Amino acid sequence: MIDIDKSMLQAAKDGDTYACNQIIKTYENIIEQKVKAKGYFYYSDDYQELLQCGRLAVYKGILAYNDRRNASFDTFVNHIIDNELINYLKKLNTQKQKINSNTLPLNNQGEVEMTGDNGDTMTVPYEFNTKTPESELIDEESLSYTLRELGLKLSDMEFDILKLKISGCNNKEIAETLHINIKSVENAVARIKTKIDL
Repeated sequence: MIDIDKSMLQAAKDGDTYACNQIIKTYENIIEQKVKAKGYFYYSDDYQELLQCGRLAVYKGILAYNDRRNASFDTFVNHIIDNELINYLKKLNTQKQKINSNTLPLNNQGEVEMTGDNGDTMTVPYEFNTKTPESELIDEESLSYTLRELGLKLSDMEFDILKLKISGCNNKEIAETLHINIKSVENAVARIKTKIDL
């Protein structure tokens, strides 16, 4: 249990930044323990966001605490930290669900397969016009980096086949382009999938 000096707490409530920061720092380990112990985070970004959420909860506790209540400041703040972390996660999961529900299932030809209420399926072409020059450059750099990393794992032939596959060639076209047997292409594709865990 953490015991905060009443004069420091009052100074923080009155706007003393130093006192407020000291109280928040006092609860830093508690916040980290709560986030780690309950397995609240999945990605490092979530972890940092949850820590910040915990710090804001302490700040809210400083502003909202009334010493006339029967609860100690420590009990009060721990309760607020727990509630804020849970509320943040609910909000985060809701946002992720909205993103997932707004996605469209695309087949390999860039078409959306839609099913009506009566069960009939209809395929509609879908065009992607959301690329900006910046996002295209980032995509190219990401692809180049990924290809360099894969190039370290793959043989020269496998790497050439992978590049052709990415560009949309089928096995027959790859065999003709590289002047090799189609069976060699199929075997190389199988090895590529194994090496890059597909």
